Amino acid sequence: MWQYAMGWREIFTRILGDFTVEENVTPAWLRNPNTKRLLKLDLFYPDVGVAVRLQGLQGQRKVRKSDQEELEEVQRDELREELCRQHGVRLINVDLAAEETRVVFNELSRALATASRVVAQSDSRSVDKGRLMPNLAQARQTLERVRMQVRRSEDVAQYADAWRDREMAAIATAQAEAKPANAPGGSLFKSGRIIATVYKPGAEVKHDRFGRGTVVAAQPDGNDMAITISFVTAGERRFLVSLVQDKLTLV
Repeated sequence: MWQYAMGWREIFTRILGDFTVEENVTPAWLRNPNTKRLLKLDLFYPDVGVAVRLQGLQGQRKVRKSDQEELEEVQRDELREELCRQHGVRLINVDLAAEETRVVFNELSRALATASRVVAQSDSRSVDKGRLMPNLAQARQTLERVRMQVRRSEDVAQYADAWRDREMAAIATAQAEAKPANAPGGSLFKSGRIIATVYKPGAEVKHDRFGRGTVVAAQPDGNDMAITISFVTAGERRFLVSLVQDKLTLV
């Protein structure tokens, strides 16, 4: 599923690239009142009240989820959507296993229409209409253009390479700006943040517990870097570099 996740990230970036984005975030208001645990958003655009959740990234797990696990996941998804609604955020759930893309683009189109109306009617000085309104108009135009090109899942997968190129360009820029530190695991630090790692998509690795695998994604996550690895026997798993680098080696 990783190629579809990358493809959708590239598509959302092309459409909403003019807006501030927070990746892999757990906002303080997105808390499960029963467990007190924070829920995650894969992408969050606070300026326009749009959030994205990529569903299906655990599709390669070897052990089937129990009925109880399935029920708990459904309940978390419903709660996440309700909390977003209460805070004026339109949550777009992207089913990575879906064959068609129409539902996602329709949801995003409605979200941008709502955001345009809210911004236009706002009297708050904190709302930068001069910036947001043109950017929203451009985003809606780009959406209509992209949706004509991306109708099915195989079209989404074609954008995965562009996302990998974008990630690699960002890492290369960070490497050029920062001075390498004596960091374990081939990590590069700047101002206390991990900004690059040798574990790039396509790298063959071996984990102390899960064995051999291939890195399929690497992206910033707060002050850390997150990498997703598809293991031969353990399926796809996601790690923070700072926590996994002592257990991982390149092969």
